[in-house]
Amino acid sequence: MTDALHAQEDTGAVTTEASGPAAAPAATAAGAPSAVVTEPSGDKSLPRIDRYAHASEAIVGARGHQEDYSLFVFAEGGPQDTATGERGAGELLAVLADGMGGHVAGETASRTGCAHFAESYIALRAEPRERLTSALDAANASLASAINADGALDGMGCTIVGAAFGERGLRWISVGDSPLYLYRERALYRLNEDHSMAPVVDDMADRGLLGREAAVRDPRRHMLRSALTGVEIDLVDIGEKLLVLEPGDLVLLASDGLDVLSHRRIAEIIATHADGDPAEIVALLIDAVEAHGAPDQDNTTVMAVQPKFA
Repeated sequence: MTDALHAQEDTGAVTTEASGPAAAPAATAAGAPSAVVTEPSGDKSLPRIDRYAHASEAIVGARGHQEDYSLFVFAEGGPQDTATGERGAGELLAVLADGMGGHVAGETASRTGCAHFAESYIALRAEPRERLTSALDAANASLASAINADGALDGMGCTIVGAAFGERGLRWISVGDSPLYLYRERALYRLNEDHSMAPVVDDMADRGLLGREAAVRDPRRHMLRSALTGVEIDLVDIGEKLLVLEPGDLVLLASDGLDVLSHRRIAEIIATHADGDPAEIVALLIDAVEAHGAPDQDNTTVMAVQPKFA
């Protein structure tokens, strides 16, 4: 988790300068394009996703140790460490966690949370929402068990994002500030809620209770309002409906180390290489983070998932 203070320049839908249509697609409060958040209609004309191309990359940054952890999981298989260049058909689960609590505790929290989330999701045969909520509960319970078994881990926790990709599209659940993005038609949308204090501080600025410059530099911005810590979870964001994916879409999961790049910059990088492989896109985003050169750069993990249609 980052302690650095960086301005988040853009919210909601962000288009690149060469975006074509004058107006960006409509966005919900959380940033999702409302026109495409829909349950399956049974329309046989809708394209079916044949497989998902996916990749990820991570850097330690200036932290000296890695507290992020991520997994790609196929429904018919067990958990595997994220690796670039993987290909596969069928349902794909992507899970990312950003640990906190110090070197050992942070790494333990993120690794334990991801592993138990994936194991629970695979084992349960139920509706997608039930599978995601049960997986989240299992991840949180696994942290409680680890803390009870080793008092040195007391105070550890993690953010988590779980995204389930099926034959039509995406469902997700998240806790914390790790972002889930949809890139579509040169626009970038944040799909999940930000459970840091940043939205609260920005709202104070909107209401005139705090100056804009003061809001950008406010030390509370990166404090979390919700995280997995082994006790009751304060805030949970869940995609209530299926997000139907379309040709050309790209979905990103990331830790908050990516926040050194504005939403506009992320969209520009993807737009320039939109026809590229996910491995190329995540490498370019990580390169941009490193080129930014923040002296206190946090761990950064980027996962990219791209639907491939029959």
